[in-house]
Amino acid sequence: MNFTSVMRPDSSWNKNVPYPKAEADIQKQVVQAKKCNPRILWQVEKLWYAENAYCQLVNACRVGESYSAMCQWIDLPKPRPKSVIVYIGKKQEGASDEKSFIKIPSIITDEDAATFLRHRSNLVKKNVRPRKSKGVIVINKKNGKPRMEDRSYEGLKTWWRQTLGYNSHNVRYSNIDKMHEEGKSIEVMAATLRHTDLNSLAHYLSSKEAQIELDKRDAEGAKRFEELSKVKVK
Repeated sequence: MNFTSVMRPDSSWNKNVPYPKAEADIQKQVVQAKKCNPRILWQVEKLWYAENAYCQLVNACRVGESYSAMCQWIDLPKPRPKSVIVYIGKKQEGASDEKSFIKIPSIITDEDAATFLRHRSNLVKKNVRPRKSKGVIVINKKNGKPRMEDRSYEGLKTWWRQTLGYNSHNVRYSNIDKMHEEGKSIEVMAATLRHTDLNSLAHYLSSKEAQIELDKRDAEGAKRFEELSKVKVK
């Protein structure tokens, strides 16, 4: 049983998405998107979203953390490092002093970064307004430097639901399931998830263990009942 089916079964963010399925779903999107025409807006959008999603899956992080990492990474000089430091947590960047590294997956390349940068440069030259670009990879001249506009962050969350059929936060719990099955300690899980509340994580894991135990007892009881039903009453 997956943990995602234990906590809040009526919630939209914790659909039962096993890690192998999430990985296969997102990798398929990345493979298709890497064939994009860099001159066509929606195709570049697809690549940006798919690689953001894969970055989040690999790092077991929040969508905002992987998004911040990708925005920061493409602006670094070549050869780009394969990890960057970002603010962690649900708060906006700068609102928290806590930081952590985010690994940029190997399948996300300098060539991909160049595609995003060319696209952004073209938008700057054309002075494309955000709403005309569907809110993805649009420019923001705050502080005099063109960069990714926050609207692409909102578009990313929408892409998860429309393309994959589940919420971006689901893969956080897919990672919990995976690490739990591998026997990882709660400390390792917390560090991987950048989860600051061990008590909360312990509660999640205890709930999973309790559900597994109940399922086990129910299965054993059903087996004994079946055996008893086969016995002829004298």
